[in-house]
Amino acid sequence: MEDRPRVHFFIDENLPVRLLRTILAERNHQVTLVQVAFKDPAILRTADEIGAVIITSDKWFLRELFRLPTGHRSRFRQAGVVPVPGTWEIARRRIIEYLPMIEVMYRTRRAQADARLGIDLSSRMIHIQESLSAIAGASPPTRSPTNDADKEEAR
Repeated sequence: MEDRPRVHFFIDENLPVRLLRTILAERNHQVTLVQVAFKDPAILRTADEIGAVIITSDKWFLRELFRLPTGHRSRFRQAGVVPVPGTWEIARRRIIEYLPMIEVMYRTRRAQADARLGIDLSSRMIHIQESLSAIAGASPPTRSPTNDADKEEAR
């Protein structure tokens, strides 16, 4: 039996849903096609209500997911967003390659106070969005002295 989460993915209308559904279904994920009539804010709200991850070529979703600070009553709580490149062939390769990482991060975030997930696959550098609450709770890194002058200054 596989030890990976079953993720509910929303597929944006600009992506080839049949091809993407096949890739995701092979790993036992649930897939819902986002209907053209739905507006982006409604899609994100619905994904947040059920904890779904949106795969899209629209970067607006990722910006909006993390726009509001911790404690804001309208802040999203558990949605996920994975922006992919607009070119399907590149998007397909990145989704196949990074789907195991998306699954691990999905499970990791579900166990944290901030369950939102943002993984940007749209450029050559993969970016995992960290929530502001996680950043605010972290203590600043400490620098240990590396040479005699630094050691003397530290005393």
